[in-house]
Amino acid sequence: MTLETPSVNGRRRRNWRAGRNPQKGFALVEKMFYYYHRIKKAVEITRAEQGYYQSGGRTGGGSSNHAFVSDPTATIAMKHYQPLGKVIINADRLNEEVIANPEKWLTIVEQTFMYFDDEELVSEVLRRRFFLNEPMATSCIDLGLSYGKYYKLRDIGVDYALKCAIQLGVIKVFE
Repeated sequence: MTLETPSVNGRRRRNWRAGRNPQKGFALVEKMFYYYHRIKKAVEITRAEQGYYQSGGRTGGGSSNHAFVSDPTATIAMKHYQPLGKVIINADRLNEEVIANPEKWLTIVEQTFMYFDDEELVSEVLRRRFFLNEPMATSCIDLGLSYGKYYKLRDIGVDYALKCAIQLGVIKVFE
């Protein structure tokens, strides 16, 4: 179903503004920048706990028609090699949030800062906004930027991170 508006000559045409939500992916990327340190800590804790509460495990046997193999070292190594599916972080004081593909999000944020390493203003605006949680007015005064330039630099950095997220398959462009 498309949202349509009548035109002057009676034909109907699509109302492009009413049908999309372009800020959805942008806001998700911004949220992951804000949560970067929490995600990193949760990934480190999860990786450290892998194998601590479980024995190495066993594979095969039973109805799988394969021989029973018990190799705890190999099983734990495979668990450490595979990317984590999800981690749970404390988003706010009372809320917990499940982050899917946390290691990919860490890669996206780190790649964004590596990419803008030469352009100090973009990386500095991103660092101050998302890591230091500094007010925009303070950043603008310290860096000598107008509000428009500040938002433009932020948008450039977050847009690049959004493209990285699409490339890694974390965000889908269409279903």
